[in-house]
Parts: sequence; structure tokens; C-alpha cells
Amino acid sequence: MRRQIFKLVTAAAIAFSLALSPVVATAADGTTTNTTSSSSDPSGLGSAYNYQIPGPADKTCCKGYYDHDNANENATIVMKNFNQKLAAMQLAIIEALRLGTGQLSGNMREQTGAEHTLADQQDDRATVKAVEEARLKALVDATSGTTSCYVITGSTGGSLQGTVNKSSVAYSGELDKWVRGESTYSEKGQDAAEYYRLEAYCNTYATDADVKAKLCKAKGELAGASVNASDSLFYKGSSGSSDTYDKERAEAANAFILNALAPNTYTPLSEAEAQSPEGRKQAARYKTQMSRESVGRQLVVEYAKSRDPQSSGSTLASWAKGRVSKMQGMSGVDVNKLSYQQWLAIYAKGFLLDSEGLTASDQNPVTAIKDIKNMMAVLNYVAFEQLEQQQKMNVQLAIQTAILNEQTRTDGIFGLASKK
Repeated sequence: MRRQIFKLVTAAAIAFSLALSPVVATAADGTTTNTTSSSSDPSGLGSAYNYQIPGPADKTCCKGYYDHDNANENATIVMKNFNQKLAAMQLAIIEALRLGTGQLSGNMREQTGAEHTLADQQDDRATVKAVEEARLKALVDATSGTTSCYVITGSTGGSLQGTVNKSSVAYSGELDKWVRGESTYSEKGQDAAEYYRLEAYCNTYATDADVKAKLCKAKGELAGASVNASDSLFYKGSSGSSDTYDKERAEAANAFILNALAPNTYTPLSEAEAQSPEGRKQAARYKTQMSRESVGRQLVVEYAKSRDPQSSGSTLASWAKGRVSKMQGMSGVDVNKLSYQQWLAIYAKGFLLDSEGLTASDQNPVTAIKDIKNMMAVLNYVAFEQLEQQQKMNVQLAIQTAILNEQTRTDGIFGLASKK
């Protein structure tokens, strides 16, 4: 459009320049003026242009080039031609501007319409894009984290703790009866109890040295396990990473607790002794010592029973097998009989030892956040377990403080005993 306007204006300018050139003046009636006349009237040119030629001017100065005799007529013809061409040029410019304005308006209208259509299409596409992004985000948010399934499925193992508590109470009760001299093997006094404990040792845990000294007849299957913590209480299996005893190691852990924490039994008082003042004081001392000993035994018993093998069930065993297979250094763990400690170890160690899970957590922020949520759930559970253990340690410290305090007294039952 701008090029067309430029062309029209250029054409008009050329016409205007041609009109200013006085080459041949044409009369209004179409005849050509003769320029060979000898007479001249310079004043006529001045009249035509409203310009006075000075008097001293030479009349023949321009005779070879201009008809001085017909100056007025020539000037009139020139002006008419000039005015006609100027008017034509003005009309051409006006027409060009008019056409240009109309064309420009049309172009602007078309451009505005195209921009409007493009804006509508962009708005529609933006709307579709926003909807697709919302759908994609919803799909990502709805996807379970890499650890969600195994954290949820494995939570059924929480019931294992109930079994641990029951078995701990049961075995602690047997030990308490043994210490008090109320079991079949200790009611006959300390000598009988020690004989039974040594006999049980020789049957299963005798060493070569015991056989050589003729203390025992033959070497046991788990030699020295009942007196060696690494082979019983702290046993980690052949792989070194198991937190579940087999049946034989669980029995060895029970024997170790008996030897380490309940070696001395209390001989029950006879009826006569129980009725005498000295016998009653002795009974009081026994009860105090029994209660203090039971606290330490209970803590160790709970440690051992949390590692006893339990019936996992098909769902929990399948869960544990799948988790252990992905954990570095845990492939040798037997999960068919899962212990409470092993279940907790799989939960706590699984986040670090599962390299595939760690890689999958980096897929997107949503997955990472869900995995962190699962980690926090396990950490909260472990933190509560730590709280319980800390409380039990506080009880143990309180008992030790009481014992230390009594050692400085001379008026209590232990003070009286020390005087004898």
C-alpha cells in the first residue's frame, strides 16, 4: 500500500515539473504561437507576472530565445497550462490519498480481523493446554510413591510386636519362678538348681575343654553358645545381617540369659524360718533383691524375644522376600520365619539399601515428597520405640541410684545384714 502511494505522488511531481518548463506555449484554442516576430514588448511579461522590468533593459537581449512581441499572450498561455497541470496534480494527489486511505483502512480491518482470529485460536489452545496440564498433574499426583506399596503392605507386621510382648512376659515369668525357687528345678535349693543348669549346659553347649576336663561327656552342637553372647544373644546369622534367630539360637539366647542374669536362686524358707524375726528379715531382703534383678532380666529378655522367629504368614513373607531381594547385603536373610526386629530392620534400612527405589524417587517432586512421607512414618514408629527404651533405661538408672544410696545406710535391712 505504501508503495502505491509513493508511485502516485512521484507521478504527480513529474507532471508538475514538466508544467514549469516553457518549451512551447500552446494557445487555448489549440494553435501554435509564432516566435519569429521582430517586435517585442518586455513590459508585457512584467504585467503577466506582476513584475516590472527596469527601463534601461535591452529589448533585444533575449530575442533569440523568446517572443517579446507576444509576451502577454505567452505568459497567459503558460499560466493556464501551469494552472491546469497543477490542478491535475492536486487532483491526482487527492485521489491517491483517498485511495490510499481506503486501502489502508481495508488493510487495517483485515489485520485486525486476523489478529482477532489468532487471539481466539491462541486462547482456545491455551485453554486446552491448561486442561491437559491439570490432567497430567492429577495423574502424577494420584500415582503412588515408589515406597508407598511396600510401606502399606508391610504394616501388617506390626502385630509381631504383640507376640514379642507375650513371649517376653512368659519367659520372664519362668525366670522369676526359677530365681524365687518356685520351679521344679530350683525348689530344692541352690545346689539342685546349679546341678540342673550345668547339666543343661553339657547337653547342648559343652566345649572341647569341658570334655577334656571330664565336666561333660561330649561336645555340644552349639559349643559355648550359652555363655558366649556373639553365638547366642547377638548372633547375626551366617550372612552377618540377619536379625532373626533360628530355633537353636533362640534356645541358646534363653540359656545365656539364665546363666548371665539368673545364676543364683533363692532357697524357699521353711515354715519355721518364715515365722521367726530373722527369717522375716531375710525374706524382706530377698524380695528387694528379686525385684531389682527382674528389671535387668526383663530388658534382656525383650531384646532376645524381638529376634525370635515367628510365623509370618504368606502375605508378610512375600512382602519381606520382595523387599530383601532389592536391598544390598540382605540377600541371605531368611524371611520365612520373620522376627519383629527383622521386620523393623527391613523398614528402616530399605530406604537406603534399595538403589532402585532411590533412583525412582528422583522422577518428579511428587514422588519424592510421598517417599519422604513414608520415611517419616517409619521414623515416627522407630522414635516411639526409642522412647520406650529410654524410659526403661531411666528405670534401671533409678534402681542403681537406690542401690548406691543403700550402701551408705546402716539402719536398713541391708545395713543389718552387713553387720552380721
